Amino acid sequence: MEVTRTRLASPVEAVEPIARPRLIARLNHIEHARLTVVQAPAGYGKTSLLTQWLKAITMMGKAAGWITVDGSGCDASGFLSYVAAALAKAAPSREGEFLRLIDTERYLPPSLLATSISNLLCDVDSAVFLFIDDTHLLDPGALDALRRLLDQLPANTHFIVASRTVPAVPLSRLRAQGQLIEIGVDDLRFRDKEALQYLASVGHQRRGEELLRALTERAEGWITALKLAALALQRDAAPIAFASSFTGTRRAISDFFAEEVLASLDAPVRDFLLKTSVLERMSPALCDALTGTANARDMLDRVEAAGLFLAALDEEREWYRYHLLFAEFLRRHLTSRDPQLSRELLLRASDWFFQHAQYTDAVEHALQAGEPTRAAAILEACCQDWAYSGRIRLVAKFAAQIPRDILTRYPTILLTWAWLLTRHLSFDEAQQMLDTVRAHLEQQLGNGKLSATEARPVMYLLQHREMTLAAAQDDAMRVEEKCTVLLAEYREETHPYLTGTIYAQLAYSQRERYKLTDVERYAALAHGVLARSGFDFALISAQASIGPSLFFAGKTDAALRALEEGLEQATAYGGIDSALVALPAMPLAEILYDRNEIERASQLLASGLPLVTEFGFVDQLMPGYSTLARIRAAQGDHDGAMRALDQGICIALDRNLPRLRLGLVAEKIRLLVLAGTEPRQLAEYARSSEVPSSAEGLRPLANVTSVDESRAFAWAQTAIVQDHLSDAFALVKQWRSFCHAAGAVRSLLRWTILLAKILLREGDPRAARRALREALALAAPQGLIRSFIDEGPWLRTLLSDGDAVTPQSAHPTDVFAAHVLTAFDESGAQRLPSISPAEPLEGLYGALSSKELEVLTLVASGLRNREVALKLGTTEGSVKWHMQQVYDKIGTRRRLQAIERARALGLIH
Repeated sequence: MEVTRTRLASPVEAVEPIARPRLIARLNHIEHARLTVVQAPAGYGKTSLLTQWLKAITMMGKAAGWITVDGSGCDASGFLSYVAAALAKAAPSREGEFLRLIDTERYLPPSLLATSISNLLCDVDSAVFLFIDDTHLLDPGALDALRRLLDQLPANTHFIVASRTVPAVPLSRLRAQGQLIEIGVDDLRFRDKEALQYLASVGHQRRGEELLRALTERAEGWITALKLAALALQRDAAPIAFASSFTGTRRAISDFFAEEVLASLDAPVRDFLLKTSVLERMSPALCDALTGTANARDMLDRVEAAGLFLAALDEEREWYRYHLLFAEFLRRHLTSRDPQLSRELLLRASDWFFQHAQYTDAVEHALQAGEPTRAAAILEACCQDWAYSGRIRLVAKFAAQIPRDILTRYPTILLTWAWLLTRHLSFDEAQQMLDTVRAHLEQQLGNGKLSATEARPVMYLLQHREMTLAAAQDDAMRVEEKCTVLLAEYREETHPYLTGTIYAQLAYSQRERYKLTDVERYAALAHGVLARSGFDFALISAQASIGPSLFFAGKTDAALRALEEGLEQATAYGGIDSALVALPAMPLAEILYDRNEIERASQLLASGLPLVTEFGFVDQLMPGYSTLARIRAAQGDHDGAMRALDQGICIALDRNLPRLRLGLVAEKIRLLVLAGTEPRQLAEYARSSEVPSSAEGLRPLANVTSVDESRAFAWAQTAIVQDHLSDAFALVKQWRSFCHAAGAVRSLLRWTILLAKILLREGDPRAARRALREALALAAPQGLIRSFIDEGPWLRTLLSDGDAVTPQSAHPTDVFAAHVLTAFDESGAQRLPSISPAEPLEGLYGALSSKELEVLTLVASGLRNREVALKLGTTEGSVKWHMQQVYDKIGTRRRLQAIERARALGLIH
């Protein structure tokens, strides 16, 4: 027969193919295998890969031949003639003998011709590689001849074939013998880097990377799609919108599928593809339900073997999906041909998924079919379980696609959605949904369409959501009322997930009202119910609420355990960077910081604080922003600390959260005092932040909350700076007594430290040291070091002077005090300067306030402390306090030396 020479040469591409080192490297394996099969749908770069392999082999000086099968229908002898011709070019030493086989092929049967080719290959001294492209076009006779050749090939010969379908050759036997290399779609698929490299090579390197990545994602590694996209992008006037419009319905893509794929299929396969194209994923059983047949398994096998853009999703080959662009093309084709059939198929799919408890797919297909009522009915049945398993966002996603007038008839969806909105601090929207549900229930009960018994389960959920909203709004009184009703009146409707959250919120409400007797019991009940229920997801928010309650009561180790467990659960569900992690991470960061574990606290804040408003309540917002401010202040970044507090205060104002606002205001005042802010400026800030100008109404009375404590603490700090020491002393003593009686250890600690500060300013260092020792005794079992370090030099001076600490004592309080002193000295920002008279002056440790300068000037004029006090209208103790601050900032403990250094620095004359 006459051999067409163009079929013996590899095609020449218009542009240089993208180098693919990871596939070129497979040559090392190919030369050890008898057969290499490259199988993938049209347009995946099979020919390009074979061409690159051929070029690489030729450059290494190895013998290689090429055949392109063109579908002209040549029989077995004709195919073997092409094999002989290709081998004649590959092995010049045997060229004449191979060519003579072509001349005699009409006289030799295919079996003898195949044997003759094999025998000649045995006589070739080097390895021989034969590339056969488009093997799927071989007719049955030619395929049989290929099988014969493969059975007889000598060890020096290696066939590499490319095919859209799985070639009908003995693959399993070759695979078992280790003589088969298989390259499939996943191997040929262009990785992101390769795709971006290709798009850049054809002139799109200046396009935005986001656009190119979007195209790469839609192409799913299919190089033909990328080529078509590159061509279309050159003509598109709006490249920004191009990626979203690059679909399987775009003309270039649809023409390719219509001409290269669909046109070659028989009617049954084409019908199967069109009907199943409505599915994002498919199984034989699902396809049978859609098509009304019982042969889906066979059809899927045929589609897969034919290389029709079908990808298996599991090792068992039970679930499949079509290539994204191919699926879009098929759906468009189906819809244009029979839009009603498309809708019916989607509804059949929705029914099948619902019957098999695959509710996500059931809802999605109902929505795609344009049946929002059907979607709502399915969502109503599963939304609570989704919420309990951490998929509450999915409920909101689907609910947003359903008209609100339909949702009104499905209260459980609205209640679940309102739950998520509450966690996002979207209080108004959540309240509107709760009001809608309540109005719907009342209407149904009023017109007799719903009995009281039937309404109870929904009413239970409604009451729970109202309780959760009250907790988010930080209304502890209302939370306690709602929790009491839920536990007392809905015993039959109780659900372990919800019961656990109720106990956790009871612990919160009791803590906020200083009723700490039952906090540990409620915390244990919440943990026990949830741990036994199997709803591990619920432990995240529960532990995030329990932890702060235990810490408030001085149970720091138990609080740490609760929060660490919550963090572990949150990480398991959403990963370390998820918003869920912020729930336990923020209060955990506060405790870790106070224990001087600053590095880990910083890490938790860095990952969690930006996401805290997505799920967090005040119990997350407060420790998050206050701890960030304390860390920045400890690092000497005063402005950064102020910014952190202002950010939190803005959230508090926006959401009307007084506890958060006043708690951060109190912290801001503390930092302003440390920074030496003028008393007048400090008082002005306090007034603008709604801190009272007097102590009236700030005493801890009945129904007191932590909001009242923050307001009182902010006022007391401001009063001390203004020398209103007697009023501050009285208020501090009252709050200390109250917190001691309530068991509010955390609050008791900070009031006791503040008492020590007042006593020192009043000129009673011995009483101040006694108060400080009480504070150390409170903090020692909890390891709360930063509560002391963050107070600054005055506390270190008080701690290291006198009898607050007994050196070398093994008493726990003394041991802890020694740790605090060590931490002070290791904290660069808090270390006191040590300057001998012979050393040069190095400046101040912080700027002197105007009051300190005024006192120092009078002292320098020769006045004694009592005389200075009379002149300024203050107490002698206050003068001593100001001079103590001067000593710390000047860097000396001696009065005369302090005056001399202040003059040398130009502070006084």
